Amino acid sequence: MWWLVIAIPATGLGALAVLLWLGARERRTTSSELAVLRSLSSAEAEQKAPVLLGRDEMFHTRPATQQIDHPDLPSHVNALLNRYGEIVRGEFRIGTAALTQPARLPGFIKIGEDFEFTEILVRPGDQKIYISYGEGPQSSSTLETEETIWHEIIIASGVRPPGA
Repeated sequence: MWWLVIAIPATGLGALAVLLWLGARERRTTSSELAVLRSLSSAEAEQKAPVLLGRDEMFHTRPATQQIDHPDLPSHVNALLNRYGEIVRGEFRIGTAALTQPARLPGFIKIGEDFEFTEILVRPGDQKIYISYGEGPQSSSTLETEETIWHEIIIASGVRPPGA
């Protein structure tokens, strides 16, 4: 019976080790896939994203009802928002309505959001897209960047790059 005292925790630790190894492998795969998507040129991403946005089973879109020319937004964001008033995929949402909401971080403009406590932001005079995780001003330390809104849409689509 004493061997059960050792066998049960050892089995649990072994199972935990396997799960951690599988999780690490999945994260490596995801990181490598993201690297491939992020390596797309702006022109390549701009060609691929509208095709994905046209897939009704992937994204729900609402056409823009009025044209905008927001000088503080990157040109690619203006172009997107002039075509679509709203883009939704699950909790991922980009649209003109977000422009009226205050960004959590000072100096940024909110253009959308993703899962809970995630904002999709731009900074005036900057062409990059910023993703802020967390709540409040302290979340500024957890910013991710994407080259363009097109890259962000491709990543949000969940489509795996060829060969992945």
